[in-house]
Amino acid sequence: MTNQKSMLNPEDKNTALEMAIADFQQFCMYAGVNETQLKVCIERNKGLSLGQISQKLNISRNTVKGITDRCFSKSDKESTEEKTKS
Repeated sequence: MTNQKSMLNPEDKNTALEMAIADFQQFCMYAGVNETQLKVCIERNKGLSLGQISQKLNISRNTVKGITDRCFSKSDKESTEEKTKS
């Protein structure tokens, strides 16, 4: 996942959201993201532990840890916004 702000217009965002809901695999391919990495980041953002995510997605805990270290989190966004306000 990337830390850049989306440059899509509202109509494109709606199309992307509809695609994500209808076919997650197709959305990931279209967006150029790894499906497993995106799922891990989504689950971590929901508050699941590394072990819970590992069991849910049937991947090793170390793999989950490596992916979550690169996830864009809410706290990252807040600290970025604070820096831009300064």
